[in-house]
Amino acid sequence: MEAITDKNFTIVRAKLSEQIADRLEDMILNEELEDSEKLPSEQTLAENFNVSKNVVRESLNTLKERGLVETRNGAGNYVTKPKADNLSDVISRMIVLDNIDYRQIYDTRIVLETSACRRAAMRITDGELAKLEKLHKRLQDKNLPIRKRRSIDLDFHVAIAKASGNNLLVVLIQAMRNIIQDVMFLEKDIETWDSVDEAIQFHRDILDGLSAHDPAAADKAMHAHLEKAMKNVERSL
Repeated sequence: MEAITDKNFTIVRAKLSEQIADRLEDMILNEELEDSEKLPSEQTLAENFNVSKNVVRESLNTLKERGLVETRNGAGNYVTKPKADNLSDVISRMIVLDNIDYRQIYDTRIVLETSACRRAAMRITDGELAKLEKLHKRLQDKNLPIRKRRSIDLDFHVAIAKASGNNLLVVLIQAMRNIIQDVMFLEKDIETWDSVDEAIQFHRDILDGLSAHDPAAADKAMHAHLEKAMKNVERSL
């Protein structure tokens, strides 16, 4: 690992912890500190930056909030990549603070997921189709617990996003799904919603459009699926 401090880095005494967090973030983004690399101990970092361990601890907490560092029990602090959950937390706060309603949330999801579907239809591989078929087969098990069905459904939608070839779409779709799952859905509501058979058919229609490499059909099927999901939310509210 390269030296943490260098001649171009100078600490200004205001907000030390934020400056150190920014310096470490720069090193992570520039790959001077690599993904999964263990950071030096708090004591070593404190000595390198000539600050107290408390300041270092605050810096590390800031990096954890940014999704760039994780603490592993008994093993120390490690560099990590931000996850969709980090973005979900930020968007969830914005939804509350800006009074964004479920219609806008679903409208955004429709824009993202129909776009992903169209792109995926044009480039999806046999291997990716096989994975979707396997997920769809698992969804046909009507005895699946609600949480498990929800998880498999998420995997299905994320797999389509990955097949689109756009990694940012994957992150955004995963974040939106997390928000809808964790904030808007109640298990008791899902149990009273439309039959599992209908949900299975929606996913079948999407998969058929993708298998035919037909962007318009895949877009239409995804749009119908999400429009119905939004109506279910309206009914529950």
